[in-house]
Amino acid sequence: MRNRLAEKLKDPTIKAIRLYDLRHYYITKQLRKIQNAEFVRQIVGHKNLNTTQKYFHLLANTNGEWIVEETSDTNRAKQLLAQDFIFVTKAPDGTMLFKKAK
Repeated sequence: MRNRLAEKLKDPTIKAIRLYDLRHYYITKQLRKIQNAEFVRQIVGHKNLNTTQKYFHLLANTNGEWIVEETSDTNRAKQLLAQDFIFVTKAPDGTMLFKKAK
């Protein structure tokens, strides 16, 4: 399937992607989104928390820059959460602030 996708998209680099790479990506994404190593450990089935915490080094590579969005519309808020934005706070006027690492 991977090779067919690489041929269809005419991108031979796709052939180098392994199942382990997708798992690694998923765990890192969940740590960034949830920000709770114990919860992510339970999701991915690691027996030891130290195994999950090894993925934190990838989060440290972010340069501290964030994409910031604000909205007072609940539908837009749901869209932002689906796009891996993190809810930060709600202002007194009802505006909700979200952030996502660049």
